[in-house]
Amino acid sequence: MTSENTIRLQWCGKQRAVEVQDLKPGMVTMWNGGVTAEVAGVKSSKSGKTHQIVYADGKIDSRKMRTGRLVAIA
Repeated sequence: MTSENTIRLQWCGKQRAVEVQDLKPGMVTMWNGGVTAEVAGVKSSKSGKTHQIVYADGKIDSRKMRTGRLVAIA
């Protein structure tokens, strides 16, 4: 992982990003439109090829993301 990863979000422009497996509790993710959510943890699949984000409000992101996918952080 490099600290210079960026992705472009709709209505927000370029944002810093980390790989989904590198998300840590307390980090804040940002999605299109500027929607943000605090991370409580990341659940890995049995094979370790996909991950799901667990948010501080108790919700689990229903999207499975492959290892290495970039997620914007606020």
